[in-house]
Amino acid sequence: RHQLAPPTFISAFPAGCTLGLRKQDAEDLAETLNKELAEEKPTPAAPKAERVPAAWKDVTITLTSEFQVQIHVGANPSHVQTYGDLGFENQQQNKPAKAWELFLKLAEAKPQRIDLPPKKDRKSWERETGDTERRQIQNRKDEINSALRTAFERLGYEIPTKPEPIQLNKRNDCYEPNFHIKLSSSYS
Repeated sequence: RHQLAPPTFISAFPAGCTLGLRKQDAEDLAETLNKELAEEKPTPAAPKAERVPAAWKDVTITLTSEFQVQIHVGANPSHVQTYGDLGFENQQQNKPAKAWELFLKLAEAKPQRIDLPPKKDRKSWERETGDTERRQIQNRKDEINSALRTAFERLGYEIPTKPEPIQLNKRNDCYEPNFHIKLSSSYS
């Protein structure tokens, strides 16, 4: 077996194709081929993609449609991604996840933040299992943070885990992004 070098011309063998030969009726041919192959140096592996260090403040996410964004990190070229590419797909129903809906609300909000509903009074808190609306927003925010971290890692960006992409602003009781969000002129 031998890995073929990438062709410099149009070839029936795609790059990375492996050639194999059975030693049945063609013993002489196989022997000659094995000698030649033993003298060849292995094809070097493709270089690994470099990780690009960045911070969330360097990230700009532009919504180009309800289902697609363009990501720009610092001076690097932008990437067009769908909500599914970013990890916001409800795979059981084949549609955007609830976290994507919250992400769209964040992008469309003026100012861009997710306001939390007021906390309930102490007695109602004790009667209920907790403040469910606030907890749902927090869970969606956690899903957004996880999806964005995973997507940016897959795209080759090395962004520290702290601060999170979206953080709690205790003073204003809301969640705010640590990156820039824009709506393109084509977004409706």
